Amino acid sequence: MRARRYLVGLALLLSGCAGLLEGDDQTVLLISTPPGAGCDVFRDDALIASIARTPMSVQIAASPRPMTVTCAMRGYPPASVEVTSSNGIGTLGTWLVGGPVGRTIDSATLTDFRYPGTILVEIFPPPVRYGPLPLAH
Repeated sequence: MRARRYLVGLALLLSGCAGLLEGDDQTVLLISTPPGAGCDVFRDDALIASIARTPMSVQIAASPRPMTVTCAMRGYPPASVEVTSSNGIGTLGTWLVGGPVGRTIDSATLTDFRYPGTILVEIFPPPVRYGPLPLAH
């Protein structure tokens, strides 16, 4: 009975594995092609991060909500990419050690979601515009 109490206590201590292993926020590397673009990161229509030039890393809070990365560069039209989050590696530890209690804690604190570590935004040049074609005589 005493050993069981210790195991329950240990499970409760380790139940927030994703939060313990990965933390509440993460670092994401923003890259653009071509490099050198300024980028803004939005979640729920709110600006959560901004960089002056790619490539550069930003620190963002973990969330189950998708985010949008919009990059702009002189001479190019702006480009955006939507990024979704998924369960991080700590979620496996939560299920193995903390069980349903740990999963509930990680879900409540949003620490079981992670965005990709690197986000690429491709910026394409504007289409080439030619003048009107000459009329055939």
